[in-house]
Amino acid sequence: MENLNALADHLDNLIPFVQDPEEASRFEEDSADVIFARKHRVSVSDQNLQSLVTALRSVPIFRELEGGIANHSPSDKASISLDSIAHWLLAQARTRPSMDCVGELMAVIEKNESPLLEIVPVWGISPRVSINLGEGMKIVPIQDLPPSRLKDLFTGKKRHSYSFDIANSFAQPGAAIVKETVHGPLYETSTSNAGRANSPPCELILSALMNPGETGRQAAFAEATQKMMDGPFKMERKSTSIYNSAEELAMVVALCTDRPIFPLGCWYQRPDIDLPLVGTICGYTGPTNDKPFYIAIDQQDYPVNEIEDLVRRYQLLDLNTRKRLKTPLSRLNQGRRQRVHHSLEAAAIDFGIAVEALLTQDRDQDAPISYLLRLRGTLLLKGTPEEKRYNYNVLKDLYKLRSKVAHGELIIDRTSIPRSEKDQDRIHKSSNTVCLGEQVCIKLIRKIIEEGQYPNWDKLMLDRV
Repeated sequence: MENLNALADHLDNLIPFVQDPEEASRFEEDSADVIFARKHRVSVSDQNLQSLVTALRSVPIFRELEGGIANHSPSDKASISLDSIAHWLLAQARTRPSMDCVGELMAVIEKNESPLLEIVPVWGISPRVSINLGEGMKIVPIQDLPPSRLKDLFTGKKRHSYSFDIANSFAQPGAAIVKETVHGPLYETSTSNAGRANSPPCELILSALMNPGETGRQAAFAEATQKMMDGPFKMERKSTSIYNSAEELAMVVALCTDRPIFPLGCWYQRPDIDLPLVGTICGYTGPTNDKPFYIAIDQQDYPVNEIEDLVRRYQLLDLNTRKRLKTPLSRLNQGRRQRVHHSLEAAAIDFGIAVEALLTQDRDQDAPISYLLRLRGTLLLKGTPEEKRYNYNVLKDLYKLRSKVAHGELIIDRTSIPRSEKDQDRIHKSSNTVCLGEQVCIKLIRKIIEEGQYPNWDKLMLDRV
């Protein structure tokens, strides 16, 4: 305890000689660059910094950390330096009591857990409130994410006061699918297996070369090779990313909204930006060069209870049913985007494939696809005779249009402006067919999810007789 009190007193003595980190003068005041820098680094003389490092070494728990590793994420780690701990203490002690900072550092080291957020920004939805997706995931409004450089990038925040706006320069997600997990331990000492395995390759090779005997050198090289494969060169064998799950659930959520939903990237981040030794955590962005994603969606209300219920039902489906729904969901999502941002022909093909994959995946090889999907879709949706006739005709028209387009027939000739009444009528009818087909496709997929399984097609057919 005496050492900790002495450390806190030493911090108090150094604070008058500490200034903002260099980043504070280079970036905008409210940017993540400045927020993070002020919480983790300072401008201080080497003499003052090393005096604090010496004080840290007098405390056993800090001395044991030096040369160990900090696990930033499941696939990212770095060596621990007491210099970085000293910077963190000085940065934190500028805004609160020094003893509180020392106590928090001790508590974090003793707890030794690695809390982590994985964030998947999505385009197509912009809610005012969070939406629970189960399995620890939720949709969070983009503005509610903790500060980060990637959040600044996606929300269009300027990093520099002299930055200028570039129209359509980056994708504009309205929300992100987020999951918080705990990966531990956060810190591992230099004497731990992970710490020893993390020794720089040059040190391991030098140690092997210094072995006096040939046999000893060979054994040392073999040991060094194994350590490098387990340490610096180790590849993550099992992905812990939620990206694929987020993409899948986003397509289910889109069944309750008026737009398709697409992931735009992924990054890891600490939920608490004050956490000591946060380090650099990996991140990447996705298909942001696609023009539709530049269109910002205004915040709005969504049927939260309906979305959460549908997602919960989807997660209760058996694995085989979810696999069967993968292609229909993907093609429906893509087709909705094609209809608005590309062409009716592309949308017709995607919607046609969606209903075909949904309703005829288990058909006999000789069974007529068009008739079978019309019949099954109509029987699945049920309803009054008028509703059945309506659904039957929508599916018939959609698949007919899909077949024409797939075999090279264009709705209109794009080499000339469609001025004639005939051209306009053809565009109107095709657009109507595609829009109605989209809605019926959504109803069919939702019906299977809500029923909890695919229907027994033979039983449906017999019940009709």
